[in-house]
Amino acid sequence: MLAPSFVMLGVTVLLSINSQSMYMLISMATTVMTLIVSLTNAASQIRKYKKKKKEREQKYLQFIADTRSALSIAKEQQTKAMNEMSPDPNECIQRILRTDNKLWERTPSYNDFLSLRLGIGSVPLAMQINYSKQAIILETDPLLMEPQRLALEYEKVQDVPVSVNLVKSEICGIAGEYEKTSELVRLMLLQLVTHHGYDDVKIVILTSEEGLEKWNWLKFMPHIWDDGFNIRFLLCGKAIAHQTLSALYGAFKDRELKAAEGGILPHYVFFVEDPTLLENEPINKYLYNCNSKLGVSTVF
Repeated sequence: MLAPSFVMLGVTVLLSINSQSMYMLISMATTVMTLIVSLTNAASQIRKYKKKKKEREQKYLQFIADTRSALSIAKEQQTKAMNEMSPDPNECIQRILRTDNKLWERTPSYNDFLSLRLGIGSVPLAMQINYSKQAIILETDPLLMEPQRLALEYEKVQDVPVSVNLVKSEICGIAGEYEKTSELVRLMLLQLVTHHGYDDVKIVILTSEEGLEKWNWLKFMPHIWDDGFNIRFLLCGKAIAHQTLSALYGAFKDRELKAAEGGILPHYVFFVEDPTLLENEPINKYLYNCNSKLGVSTVF
């Protein structure tokens, strides 16, 4: 921008050296004034650019700070809500002991009906973060990457309950070391009897005679009895299991015929520890296929 002015000034100076005319002196003065004005304008534009850039950076950084604060609040609220909805085993036991008003609070109208805590982990942030990804960066502007860094930082919420929903999953399997899988099943059962009423959820256990003793704590839970408290759904032994499974098969068959009318309660959750009890049983049609719409979920 200033190069033409400097060139013109140089030419004028050379001509004025060789010529002492008044015209050349006036021309040189004019060129000098033009150069001064150009320098002044250039300095002013640079100051304005720096000021505008600084204001832009300040506003953008404030926006990032406000967004970070909002995301932090959302993260804290989600963590608190998830811990409240899916309490740890000790809290479940305390709710039972003190007959808490949150006992059996989950009904089919709730989204967390039959949602059971499996452990602690990380889950996606419930709040959606939208930003424009920079595919190609042509200039080194550190602010361009701030939205992406922010999104990655708050993409996950750590150290919160991780759950499985037996209505949505319908059929799930637990694999691993016996002690760990048994503990996980106990945790799931504890949550079922804590969060769900026995009118809404029934529990059916299929186990071997050798493993019957570990289910003693469930014997008097109303969730493991039929509506008339005549049949207990703690099944071991082929003969006893066959009789109860046949009755349940008849109930599910009636539900299937009346599925259009609804009537899916109570929801039956089967825990199959001994699959040999299901051999040649007609009820397999409902346990090995997705039938939550009929009020059936299975854990193997």
